[in-house]
Amino acid sequence: MSLTTLGMKILAQFYKLSEARIKIIGSGGMDSVETAYAKIKAGASLIQIYTGLMYHGPELFRMIFYGLGNSLRKDGLPLLKMLSRLTFVYVIESNQLIF
Repeated sequence: MSLTTLGMKILAQFYKLSEARIKIIGSGGMDSVETAYAKIKAGASLIQIYTGLMYHGPELFRMIFYGLGNSLRKDGLPLLKMLSRLTFVYVIESNQLIF
C-alpha cells in the first residue's frame, strides 16, 4: 500500500470517527483537481497546496477551484452541500484571505 493510499484511508477514518465535527486539512501531493477532490471526498474540509504550486504556479488555484465544481457535477453530488463543508484559504507568502 502506498503512502498516499494509507494517508487517504486514515483521513477518511478520522473524518468518520470525528463525526465531521473537526476541520481536517488534506495535504501532500496536491497537484491536480483529482488529488484535491480525492482528499475532499475522504473528508478534508481544507486542502494545503505547496509543492504543487511550485510546479504549476498560481494557475493551480484556479484549476482546482473550478475543477472541483465540475467534478462534483460529474459525480452528481450537491455542490452547495459539499462547498458548505469546505473552507477555502488562499495563501500568498504570509498574507491569508479566507473565504
